[in-house]
Amino acid sequence: MKQLSDLLLELYRASREVPITQFQDAAIGLIKPSLPFDCSMWATASLNPANFGLHAIHLHNEPEEMLTEYEAVKDQDMVGLALMKQKSGLLNVHSESLFAGKSFAAMRDFLSRFGHQNALITSRYDSNSDQTQFVSLYR
Repeated sequence: MKQLSDLLLELYRASREVPITQFQDAAIGLIKPSLPFDCSMWATASLNPANFGLHAIHLHNEPEEMLTEYEAVKDQDMVGLALMKQKSGLLNVHSESLFAGKSFAAMRDFLSRFGHQNALITSRYDSNSDQTQFVSLYR
């Protein structure tokens, strides 16, 4: 419990002391020793069934082409649908289970190439803007 309390205090301190343009990297650096992950995406998304759009994207250990290649498979993204249903909270994703079956072969290939086999996603929905902010941590 002390480790979590210390982490929260460090995050709070960073939110006050680190320039806003550097905060996401600072926060990721603080979280990584307690919750190991390989790469992450911190973003905002529009949450309507017609257009699951990503905005204000911050990548950590992710190549930019991941975003371009995502466009080809985003219609298969069950995680986006889960975020729309759940609105806010925490999702634990095992891609082989969630995207089982022939119809998701392209999505599984995409997730495998970018090391997204397992993900922990936390999100917060803003009903005023109909958008959610989320942080995805991948292994």
